[in-house]
Amino acid sequence: MNWFRNKTETKNKSVWQDGGAYLNNKDVFIAPEGKVIVAVNVITDKTSFKTLEQIDGINANYIGTAIRKNTDGKAIAPAHVFPKGQWIYGKWSSCALDEGDVFLYFGEE
Repeated sequence: MNWFRNKTETKNKSVWQDGGAYLNNKDVFIAPEGKVIVAVNVITDKTSFKTLEQIDGINANYIGTAIRKNTDGKAIAPAHVFPKGQWIYGKWSSCALDEGDVFLYFGEE
């Protein structure tokens, strides 16, 4: 069955339709070619990030572990912990955990 009948409908895809990954170690996870990480679902308490690299680096308009230009200089600090069930949305090229487990969801680059 063709779920996407025209170009307008393809832009309305849900977050899980471009695939995802489970991350539970401290290795750096790099999004597959042509994809970016668009959502992170924290699945264990006290999860923290070593890196959550914005696709546009310091020019990004969303949160990550790097300080962004033209903002108040805030970023996700490694010491910040997220609770189980927390969702984070953005556009990242890579992710590395300091502690915890997450599901990563992909979107088109």
